[in-house]
Amino acid sequence: MTQYKLVQEWLPIPETQPFNIIDVDINNVLQYENDIKWLINSFHKRYEWDGFPNWEMVINRLQTGNNFFFLCEYNDKIIGWVWFRKGEVDINKEHIKFYAKTNDTTVWGYNNFLVSSKLVHRPKDAGFYWCNLHLKRLFDLGIKDILIDVETWQEVSLKMCDLNGMKKIDWVNELVKNA
Repeated sequence: MTQYKLVQEWLPIPETQPFNIIDVDINNVLQYENDIKWLINSFHKRYEWDGFPNWEMVINRLQTGNNFFFLCEYNDKIIGWVWFRKGEVDINKEHIKFYAKTNDTTVWGYNNFLVSSKLVHRPKDAGFYWCNLHLKRLFDLGIKDILIDVETWQEVSLKMCDLNGMKKIDWVNELVKNA
């Protein structure tokens, strides 16, 4: 697992961003139900992973009120999503199980997903632009620190973290020390 941290000063701002970001919460989630279910089905057609949220998990996460949930829109089509949790980190992966409280200006990112370019037409650098857009949105909302962990086999995600100015920092140990 590679751990990344981002603060606003490190984020590059590209000249153009061909995507729209949609903030989803418990009050507007039903408006995007069909799109979210399509994303869930698209993921399962490509990957076999039981940990990807289903519709009920989406609703449960939004009911807690401690998640940021953004949808990615390109050419009037929802093509991806990303989740960020504020106030806590909860990692449960093969080699690490970790839980920690964080302050209200720190978020932990998880479940970032863009539909395959085989299913929808999207620009070559879609991952970079989408990642940059939702990271900028978090800073606009007052977030100061963004924490992300990426499995080492996820080469595209690792590249997106690097391109968007994230630094490899062992933030899990930092949180343990400061607990």
